[in-house]
Amino acid sequence: TTPTPTPTPDTEASATFSDATYGFSVTLPTTWDFDVARPTSTRMVFFNKLSGISYGQVDRYELGNGVDLDAIEQQLTNSPEVSTVERTTVNTIPALRYTNSKSKVMTLATIKNNRLYYISGQLTNSDVIGTWKFN
Repeated sequence: TTPTPTPTPDTEASATFSDATYGFSVTLPTTWDFDVARPTSTRMVFFNKLSGISYGQVDRYELGNGVDLDAIEQQLTNSPEVSTVERTTVNTIPALRYTNSKSKVMTLATIKNNRLYYISGQLTNSDVIGTWKFN
């Protein structure tokens, strides 16, 4: 008898987004059918092209000397709008995970190349954040 071929599991198609100015790339599910808006020089919002629903955003700030993740953690811990600050990583880079107590939005804060990044919304989902690369 002829062996039956093993079916290949379905994998969700993806699209890589890269931005040299912001200094990162990330692989996003193609089901998102996303576009990017830059309402300010420090904010990038990922949203669905058809519905306009936001998938999340990235805020990026240049840091001064002496600002580190410990200082950011202290600020977050002291904020009345932040709950559950905990240490984590973004692809091996130390990060903080916290939730905005009003909006309930999960956010990651990390520092790379003297830049502070706040990554929020569905961009923090494990299948997305696991593909994050800083340039």
